[in-house]
Order: sequence, then C-alpha cells, then structure tokens
Amino acid sequence: MEFVNKNEVDALLGEMGYEEILDDSDHPHIAMKHMDGGVYLHLGSVEGDCEPLDGAKNVPIEQDGLAGFVDRMIHRLNLSDLLLLPTGKWRNVFDAVAFSLATNESWQEFDASATVELNTRDPLLCGPADFPLLVDLVGALMSDADQPNQGLTMMATSVPVIAEVNPQGAVRLSIGNQALADEIMEAVAV
Repeated sequence: MEFVNKNEVDALLGEMGYEEILDDSDHPHIAMKHMDGGVYLHLGSVEGDCEPLDGAKNVPIEQDGLAGFVDRMIHRLNLSDLLLLPTGKWRNVFDAVAFSLATNESWQEFDASATVELNTRDPLLCGPADFPLLVDLVGALMSDADQPNQGLTMMATSVPVIAEVNPQGAVRLSIGNQALADEIMEAVAV
C-alpha cells in the first residue's frame, strides 16, 4: 500500500470518468460521470441505515459477509490495482480499525509508516499483494466503524467499478456496464 498525492490522481480519475461530489451530508463520494448502461447495486442488510444510490438494485447480504464479498469481487474481476479514498480523513479510518487490526502485523507495519498521511484524504494505491490486508480493513470497518466519515471508497483502475464501503452496513457499487455487474453478482452468489 502506498499513498499518492491527491492532486496527481485527480487527473487520472477524470480520465477514468470518475468525479468527486458532495452528498447532502457533506461527505464526499466518488461517482461515474456518465453511467449510460451502468448499473448500481446496494449490498447490505435490509435493516441497515445506509441509503442506496438512486436506481440501485438492493441485494441483501449480512454485514459480516461484506468483507468476503469484496475479496470475491476483487478476484472475480481479476483487478490489478485499486485506489482507496476515505470519506473523511484517514485518521477517522485508522482510529475506527485500531482495535480490530491491533494484532495484524501487516496493518501495524503500514500504520506506523502512515502517520504523516492521517490528516489527509490522499488516495492509497493497493496492488494484488495488498488485497488480503484490504479485505481485513473492510472487515474491521464493518465491525468497528460507526460514523459516515469512517467510510472508504475503492476505485478500480482497470475497469469502471466503484465500491463505497459504508460503515452503516453496506457496500454501494457503481458499475460501468451490465457485463461487469453480472460478474459481480456471481461473486455475491457464492
């Protein structure tokens, strides 16, 4: 995992058709500029507090199964790199998962090197070697986070997929086309 300067990544995100927008609660999230033929999925518990994106298909899944879904989705789509962006500052995310990941050696090594980034929203670049730690991070967020500013957005760099991990018990997906959505639904069904 490696932090990259947000200003440097903004141009790349624009080229990929991603844009950052503020919702009604003043929490920024990433959306696709042009979603013609795109699909929205809302994976989460029926009784969860997270509102689905407009037009999203609701897919019931228990909160403790969301980290496993993220793992299956990454492998199903054969993703090479992901950019992670916190909803608030990184400090909110790190504080939320501190207890759950206290014994995770990989996280502790990363946590020690990330102290200068905690008050930023600089994106975090994750490669395939980082994906197991990413899945642990998502699991810890689902277990311990309770504030909207402790969320995390994952953006694929190779395909048009955005996954917003909402600590209120959901993963909201924006998918560029139906073929990718079908692949993702297969990851849900497992």
